[in-house]
Amino acid sequence: HAQTLGFLVGELVRRVDGRTIGAFLRDEIAGPLGADVWIGLPEDQHHRVASLVMGDPDAASAFYRKLTTEPDWYGVKLITNGGGQVSDKRRLYGAELPAHGGIANARALARIYAPLALDGSVDGVRLVAPQRLAGMRTTRAASDCDLVLRLRTTFTLGYSKSWGARSLGPGSHVILGEHAFGTPGLGGSIGFADGSARMSFGYVMNRHGGGVGLNDRGQSLVDAAYRCLGFSSSEPGYWTR
Repeated sequence: HAQTLGFLVGELVRRVDGRTIGAFLRDEIAGPLGADVWIGLPEDQHHRVASLVMGDPDAASAFYRKLTTEPDWYGVKLITNGGGQVSDKRRLYGAELPAHGGIANARALARIYAPLALDGSVDGVRLVAPQRLAGMRTTRAASDCDLVLRLRTTFTLGYSKSWGARSLGPGSHVILGEHAFGTPGLGGSIGFADGSARMSFGYVMNRHGGGVGLNDRGQSLVDAAYRCLGFSSSEPGYWTR
């Protein structure tokens, strides 16, 4: 449901609020925070989007191996359940595809996660009540081997936590703080918040890496940020002080 989750949440927003998910994001989150992030990019902004460069699938990734060799495998639905469209097309920039059509830069990703790394608000803009944050940080689902991603995974409501393992190699893990939550994106991008570190983080790229998690580019930046904040070990599978 990596793609279908976006449509489900987007429809909930529309039915409760009346606005589309893109309009809600613009009016209630990105606009007030001054964040350059869009679901449904205006045409006059299309020229600013970097073209994606697809990387070679990671040969060590069980997910990619099954994806490319077993066309009838149910995991293929991860790609095709959204219609099989590649969002790196100008005609799709303006479409409101919540799960894989967001367009932003790294600063904007860090900005929209900033309230979630504090008490739910930043610079006078509140996104959630403080008491909601504990639930957002709490693990709600975990698996020793996800049936689709073929890795150990951990999720909270709507977000990922740390998962995978460094021993599996690049593209097979997302190592954050113990209380951090966010969303790794296709190719190795990520945005997350960590209240224990009072840090929000964003990383984007246009050249995709292999695997389904972070590759050495994004993970090395995450690691450096935690070390700068006094975290000393990621041996348990997440960063600790």
